[in-house]
Amino acid sequence: MSRSAIVVVARFCLISLLIYIVLSLPWLGVRSAYRSMFVSGTTALFHKFGSNGYVVFKAVEDTAEDVEVTMRKVPGTEGGIATIHSGRVGFTTTALALSLIGATPIGWRRRVWYLLVGIVATQLFVVGRVGLYLGYVYSQDVPFRLFTPGPTTGSILKTAYEFLFNAPGGTVIAAVIIWVTVAVRTPDVKDILGLSNKGHHSATQTQ
Repeated sequence: MSRSAIVVVARFCLISLLIYIVLSLPWLGVRSAYRSMFVSGTTALFHKFGSNGYVVFKAVEDTAEDVEVTMRKVPGTEGGIATIHSGRVGFTTTALALSLIGATPIGWRRRVWYLLVGIVATQLFVVGRVGLYLGYVYSQDVPFRLFTPGPTTGSILKTAYEFLFNAPGGTVIAAVIIWVTVAVRTPDVKDILGLSNKGHHSATQTQ
């Protein structure tokens, strides 16, 4: 790796960190605004879960990111209440992915397009994450259980729930995967690291 490549990589790391910090600043209200979007989106998608599931999402007052989730089999029946954190479940992955994409040293037109695609990709991941959470809870031995998975399916569901919903590492890995998939192209990496043949071709043509 050339010295200029090291400078570019260091600059990328610094810019991505700064973008994430700015997005996370409490007085900007991005986190609380994200929670409002999170509650609206999850309510629209999961208010009716499966054939009998009934879910209510509600922002918890006096907090910036807590969301109360009420789950029942049908309206009016016995259910349960849990609290999830819209920041951990959705905002962190979104902010990390957008920070990485925004700091990628590519043209602005491509960068803006990749940011839009990144927003869509991260929200699809968040939707899948919330759906996985609800599916796992509704499979547990509680009064409002909707279905009983077999041993293999239950094990897979539990593993997926622990890694994709509970584990902090899942949040970071998802953001990196979205960034690489959306914004990283092999020719760009070769140019940044000084591994492309552009310089060699130019020298050959000059000779």
